[in-house]
Amino acid sequence: MINIFIADDHQIFVESLIQLLEKEDSFKVIGAANDGKSLLAKISFEQPNIILMDISMPGMDGIAATKLVKEKYPQTEVVMLTMHNDKKHLDLVTDAGAKGYLIKNIKKEIL
Repeated sequence: MINIFIADDHQIFVESLIQLLEKEDSFKVIGAANDGKSLLAKISFEQPNIILMDISMPGMDGIAATKLVKEKYPQTEVVMLTMHNDKKHLDLVTDAGAKGYLIKNIKKEIL
């Protein structure tokens, strides 16, 4: 079972993603947060295998949160889910330690 945590400030997107992921037997969504600070507090209790995280969130954004996640929990993989589709943002997320980068309008079959 792969434990997944979602960090995104768009609640409807989060709820839809949870429904999509939990249709797969190998995934379990263990929590969600709407900003980086909340994410860090919540994953201190139960570390996920993968974090699906937005770049643009209020307070602590996904770039800063990814750096801290990788410092504290290097075994946890971070995959960014965002609408930003440019080299600048790709470089920022990979430099922060994210494993991958997916555009939010990706087809569910690809996800």
